[in-house]
Amino acid sequence: MRKQSTWIGVIAIAMLVLMTVAPAFGAGRQEQAAAEQITLRMSWWGGETRHNAYLDMLDLFMEQNPNIRVEAEFSGWDGYIDRLRTQMAANNQPDVYIAGHEGPWMVLPWSARADIRDFDIDLSAFSQVQIEEIMDADPDNRLIGIPVSESVRAAYLVNATVFEELGIALPSRDWTWDDMAALAQEVYDRSGGAVHGVLDESAGIPYGSFGRRSFDIAIHGSPQTSLSGHEHSAEQLTRTYEWWGALRASGAATPAEVSVQADDGANSPIVNREAAMMSTALGSFARFQANTPDNLVLMPPPAGEYPSDELSAGISTQISSQTRHPEAVALLVDFLRNDREAGLIYGTENGIPANANFREALIERGLSADEEIQFGVHNWIVNNRESVGFVFPHPSTSEFRTLQYAEEQALAFGRQSVQQTVQNILRHARDLGM
Repeated sequence: MRKQSTWIGVIAIAMLVLMTVAPAFGAGRQEQAAAEQITLRMSWWGGETRHNAYLDMLDLFMEQNPNIRVEAEFSGWDGYIDRLRTQMAANNQPDVYIAGHEGPWMVLPWSARADIRDFDIDLSAFSQVQIEEIMDADPDNRLIGIPVSESVRAAYLVNATVFEELGIALPSRDWTWDDMAALAQEVYDRSGGAVHGVLDESAGIPYGSFGRRSFDIAIHGSPQTSLSGHEHSAEQLTRTYEWWGALRASGAATPAEVSVQADDGANSPIVNREAAMMSTALGSFARFQANTPDNLVLMPPPAGEYPSDELSAGISTQISSQTRHPEAVALLVDFLRNDREAGLIYGTENGIPANANFREALIERGLSADEEIQFGVHNWIVNNRESVGFVFPHPSTSEFRTLQYAEEQALAFGRQSVQQTVQNILRHARDLGM
């Protein structure tokens, strides 16, 4: 009986121990499961269509990754950069956010942005030109983002209806600046002076035209300003103003009174038939076409002595250097910028996608008429020309442009000579420390 009671006591003690320890083991498993539930924050700006696209993408991501919850922080453009800067100053920025890396975005501290190469993210479908552009923006040459869109900065609009009425064949996509000058003269001559061939890019036109930048890079090998300062010599500036001045004098380029009133809407010379050709941003085609019953054609910018088609990264998907969940963040960013279904959801919300696989997927699905035109020109340039990365302007460029445009308008109106214009522009650059 003693032996039996002893065993009963041992069993009772063992059961008591198990009852005591079991909850501890259970609690450990619960804590481990809880630790696997991760919350990330993602921030962007935009309108309703962009918000809905990102929200749909995040829903799909969370469905595929049920242990990761993504909190969306989105707004309109106003105040977006200021909010990010405040968050970064407090080390409280979102894990993932959409931002740029030039101009106004430089107010964001570089140290708050992680190097994408430190994460397991596939970059094989992105242009090396864009990757290098983003790296060039960072003082330490880090890759601080993955480009959202890929777009050649400039294109040329041609009024095909005017060309047809005048019996002039449209240019080929591999045209040059000399070809453009000859066509511009032909338009003016055949129209009896009623239509000028091209908008004068040297006349200090007030709205943001990419044509002058395309001309400068193609003819001189660089834009007029870079982070190093003012790039063009007196000889180069003289060549520019004499080239355009000859077109203006012959009627091939618009006179000063037309050039200085040009905008990218109702007062565009291509809309009111004062000019048959002009430069524009690739993504602006639909706006111009909507303003005229004429048939407009989008062309690559004319080619010159140097490669001049800029592939701009614009904005990118960036990662906080303070994130506590690098593996989860890598999953999210890789999904947003590489998952085919995510790419189809986002479409062309930010323009032509930077991911080559996304572009192929959208083409397979079917493009709108305007998208067909933009994709056609973009893809031709990428496949047939040597593209260059964006050259960042000097910090004083905005102030310099105001002074430069005033000098160029004085030249176009005949109030001063080419030599005086060049001297004044170089003096303004020196005074601004460029």
